[in-house]
Amino acid sequence: MDKLCFAVVTAVTAFISLDTLRRLYFDRHRFSKEDLNDYDLAFVWRIVIFLIYPLLNLIALWVSVIACQWFGGYVKNISYGLLWYQVIPDELASRAYLMPTLFAGESAQTLLVVILLLALLFRPHPFLAMLITYTCTFVLSINLIVDPILSVIGFGSAHWQIAIMQGTGQELTVLTLVHLVLALVFIAIVSSQTIQNIFAELIRPIAMDKLKKALAENNANHTENDLVASCNLVILYEAAGLSKQASKKLREIKSNHPQALLVQFVEAYLSYKKRNYKQSLRLFLALADSSFPLNNELKSMFLAAAACSAHANRDFATTLNLIDRALEFDYNCGIARMIKIDIYLKQGKEEKAVDEFQTSLFVGLDQGIEQQIPIDWQKAVSLICDVDTCNKQGLDLPKSANQGPSPL
Repeated sequence: MDKLCFAVVTAVTAFISLDTLRRLYFDRHRFSKEDLNDYDLAFVWRIVIFLIYPLLNLIALWVSVIACQWFGGYVKNISYGLLWYQVIPDELASRAYLMPTLFAGESAQTLLVVILLLALLFRPHPFLAMLITYTCTFVLSINLIVDPILSVIGFGSAHWQIAIMQGTGQELTVLTLVHLVLALVFIAIVSSQTIQNIFAELIRPIAMDKLKKALAENNANHTENDLVASCNLVILYEAAGLSKQASKKLREIKSNHPQALLVQFVEAYLSYKKRNYKQSLRLFLALADSSFPLNNELKSMFLAAAACSAHANRDFATTLNLIDRALEFDYNCGIARMIKIDIYLKQGKEEKAVDEFQTSLFVGLDQGIEQQIPIDWQKAVSLICDVDTCNKQGLDLPKSANQGPSPL
């Protein structure tokens, strides 16, 4: 039964790996991008997990076999399943060689990815820098944290299971202490704000430049307490990949302006970026249906952002409903039309997708719309500021927006 499960998992992994190779060709234009978005991030993770990690496991398998032979033994059993490998040594020259043989592959993996980090000193292209960083993070997390914890409850890799069953108390103590110390060092490095800023400059240099300029302007103009400037900083922190700083800044402005429309928008936007799609759907819907005097374009943008959240949560019925509502307020809403095309394609309705695409071209689909998912936040902030201005001056906000083609 275990062999059947491993075979199924390996087959599925192989299929995803082949599909990732296919996407590497069709999405090769992303390699030269300077401004990386969430789609690029997800694509890099897929490359790391289904292409690079299987290759590193193959290297670890090869190193384990060499170590076994080097210490005078032979490989009793060997297997490889892309995301896992297994080498069972036997008849080693000495009992003391068991642990070095079992963890030779893991040690080689760890050493290789740490050496790979040295390439970042030459400031490679953001896509390559992201690939190196995520590879190192993923491999070290698996080897130092995930695998040891899973082994304690009986679900770890083969070398850990053999070590637990055949290792002496002293060997297991040394093994645990080494992994614990390395894991704590790794967590401390990853959690360091300074290290996070360094990697953010390598991976998202454009976003970091915008963040630095915003911080410099705030310090020069003494606008630390300005709501718009603070909200912009939250979004810029998130765009640079500094989620902790973004959340901290949001908590500060939320405590001072809990009912502000702009703060509610930033909270909804941050929820989407953190992949909390249920919360972002609820928050964007609340914004669209709020009592604030929103113009039609802003209301459409909020509904389209809610549709993005529902789409990311695989709730296609809700997504289509929200898209229709968004297009009622603004016929030219690009985000809504893009999602509608994607849903039609997923449902196999190619003719409707083509019609919708032609309509999108007619109304002028923005070429950089991928960067605006789930919402063009700069435009939204500007429109929200208009709402706040009208509230303060007691004016009526214009509702006009393109609500559809004119009747003939």
